[in-house]
Amino acid sequence: MTRPPGRLLTRFQRLPVVDRLVLAVALAMALVLTGAAGLVYWRVEIALDSQLDEDLAAYQQTLDRAVRSGQDLPAGPNGSLRQVLDTDGRVLSSSTAVRDQRLLTPAERAAAADGAVVRRDIGALLPITDGTLRLRAQRVTTDGQSRIVIAAVQRGHRDEALRELLAQLAFASGLTLLAASYVGYRTARAALRPVERYRVGAAALADGADASPGLRLEVPTDRDDEITRLGHTLNRMLGRLAASAAREHQFIADASHELRTPLTLMRAELDVALHRPRTAEELTETLRSVDAEARRLVTLANALLDLDSSAAANVSSASPPPSSASSTTPARSTEPPRNETAAP
Repeated sequence: MTRPPGRLLTRFQRLPVVDRLVLAVALAMALVLTGAAGLVYWRVEIALDSQLDEDLAAYQQTLDRAVRSGQDLPAGPNGSLRQVLDTDGRVLSSSTAVRDQRLLTPAERAAAADGAVVRRDIGALLPITDGTLRLRAQRVTTDGQSRIVIAAVQRGHRDEALRELLAQLAFASGLTLLAASYVGYRTARAALRPVERYRVGAAALADGADASPGLRLEVPTDRDDEITRLGHTLNRMLGRLAASAAREHQFIADASHELRTPLTLMRAELDVALHRPRTAEELTETLRSVDAEARRLVTLANALLDLDSSAAANVSSASPPPSSASSTTPARSTEPPRNETAAP
């Protein structure tokens, strides 16, 4: 059961890039080698057939002259056969090897009797068979009577040469295809090795295996191709990520320091107030100091929220606009309510 082309294409696309490149190179080389082998075989076959046809035509002319003059039929070149028929198909003269064999079919005999030149091959190139012949028959008139003169030559040497050529072409094409596939595989692996190295480096950075802020991919400096430009682009991206991480760490440190100072002051004010009894005026002053520090904390928190909102707005400006449902949602106030400190 054959698989649909769409499924084969899907399975091909799921293969690794190296395997797809090797298969593409192998397929292209197979087509080229098949075309080249077919061209060589066709040219050699034409040359051998031309030489065989020339020998057959020369022998046919010799037989025609002998029949017209009433002489004995010559033996001809090595491996040649002859046969002379009357228009009714009776064998008048024949070589010993084909004395009891009808070389022409009734239709071919009728065509030759009408004056046509009949050419035919007996036997096939493959599988190997004995007694392969190429014959040529035409009508000859002698003493007012028509005779059909058949000249035939054996195709054994021609067929053997073609079979040997097929075997050599198949062997050479197979070796060439294997060599081309191996070279394509090694070339693809060498071309994609930097990409795999970049992937491993990026994965190490993403997994936190190497937290060094100066992590960079090894990019050759002596060439400028697609892979090298990809490496430079990734290095620029890694540099921006490292700078962003450094700014984030600095921001967290500054925010922690700014938040710790008011909290420390508030804790100190409260500890002092609770350490011994205080008058109403002293408690009021302490509460006012704590309120001022609380307001400072609120202002700092609002500033941090505003900074986070501006960063989110910069990111969303490069993204598609939000849906109508989300755009109609009322915004919440990020500033917590401020509690007024009542006087005692």
